[in-house]
Amino acid sequence: MVTATRTSFREAKEVAIPRAVARPRPAVVRAIARLETKKLLTSPAFLAGFGLVGVFVFLSVGGAMFASGDGSRSGLRMDVVFVVGAGIGLIAGAMLGANAAALRTRRDRLGELFGSLPAPPETRTVAIVSAVLTGPVALSCMVAIVAYPVLRGVADADTRDHIDIALLAQIPLAVLFFGSQGVALARWIRHPAVAPTVLIAYVMTGLIWVVPLIAERSSGIRMGWHYAYLLSAIVLWVSLALAGDRRQLRAFGVPVIALATVIASASFQVPPGGLV
Repeated sequence: MVTATRTSFREAKEVAIPRAVARPRPAVVRAIARLETKKLLTSPAFLAGFGLVGVFVFLSVGGAMFASGDGSRSGLRMDVVFVVGAGIGLIAGAMLGANAAALRTRRDRLGELFGSLPAPPETRTVAIVSAVLTGPVALSCMVAIVAYPVLRGVADADTRDHIDIALLAQIPLAVLFFGSQGVALARWIRHPAVAPTVLIAYVMTGLIWVVPLIAERSSGIRMGWHYAYLLSAIVLWVSLALAGDRRQLRAFGVPVIALATVIASASFQVPPGGLV
């Protein structure tokens, strides 16, 4: 029994396709990223996440705004609802769409085919993360540009100064945060239900309030540490996604450093006494 098992493992190792040792080539990554961007923006997972969450925000936030019956600024308030819905919808769509894109190889049973290619396994991971940048993140930058005059138009004199580039720049970073998280989840837990579960848990457990991704200065948050938290968290998810391609011990050096930075910056960003 032991001899037969040992022989089967030896035969499987001999006929297995060896993994490439080269690093991803920029030209190959760009070519795949162009295709992945189109697939990501038109995928049912991205459109469902973007549409359903956007409609939910429109119905909940919009209903609360118009419940007072004040119609003097209804058009401007409608713009605010659309901006908020588009921003949150892009966050959900980026995570679900990137997760579905990273799971496509397993879903379509193309792992052996991709393993026979000369490109290293990290190539597709880098390309999918690049597609998140050129797709949902680029769209979120447009939302942030539109949001600046809209939000300042409805803000009063006390809060208008807090609506600045430092606040709106967090929208694309939040989209990249969830998009890279979706890729990392697909590399380590290869099931399509994981990403929606994590997204719902992030909102329903209150983690979104304990460690906010988007916060304004008036909350008392330390913006420098807050940006350090966002950037280190993105590095953590991207490095974890890349580590999932080879699963070697040396691939965990960057994720460990990034995780330590995430914990430290998340703690330091909250001032004594908590956020307002």
